[in-house]
Amino acid sequence: MRIPRVHCRQPLQPDAVIELDGRLHHYVVHVLRLTSGRRLRLFNDEACEYLCRIDAVDRRIVRVVCEEACEILSEPDIRIELFLCCAKSSSMDLSLQKATELGVAAVHPVITEYAAHRRREAVAEKKSAHWRSVVRGAAEQCGRALIPSVRVPVELQEMKAPSADALFVLHPGSEHSFVTRLRGLCCATIAVLIGPEGGLSEADLVQAERCGFTAVHIGPRLLRVETAVTATMCIIQTRLGDCR
Repeated sequence: MRIPRVHCRQPLQPDAVIELDGRLHHYVVHVLRLTSGRRLRLFNDEACEYLCRIDAVDRRIVRVVCEEACEILSEPDIRIELFLCCAKSSSMDLSLQKATELGVAAVHPVITEYAAHRRREAVAEKKSAHWRSVVRGAAEQCGRALIPSVRVPVELQEMKAPSADALFVLHPGSEHSFVTRLRGLCCATIAVLIGPEGGLSEADLVQAERCGFTAVHIGPRLLRVETAVTATMCIIQTRLGDCR
């Protein structure tokens, strides 16, 4: 039987007794439907997770005992930062899920001229918490040691240059192939900007260039946002990451 993984923020160590309440209590009891004696794996953004046994369950608290530490070797050597245009809900959720599964370290939502959401306040208040929960769930499912960070959305026109070794923006009109540009590249951090299905405007592309992004394409076809994210992450991991 598969043992579920749950992310928590409490310190973990062998023989520690952990009390899960609030959201985690609801998730363990009402979603996973775990009872006393069942096992689960807890992790908290460190390089190991703990096999735990549920000791007791009541109306507010799930008490678990940490039994065994297991090292997690799921984080890529290269740090990937994704600058992702705010897309419609279904596309955004799927993009975040696949990026997390494929090893992204940080997601920076950006608001572009043709973005699905134009008001920064509405996006920040209503979407950010949901996006973080999507990322957390994907990390729990796929065995990640770390939960990718999801930053507060910013207007692309106000964005500052990221501190990455290599920066690329997807643009189907570019004459440069992303795969070709990655050949022979050696870097610790790579940043990629992916626009909406309507594409980036000329003003968006100018601002991306000012921030240091180089325009590249990943083929002759126009892709949905979630497809572009998945393909881009796979290319990076194949050329520079843990799929080499």
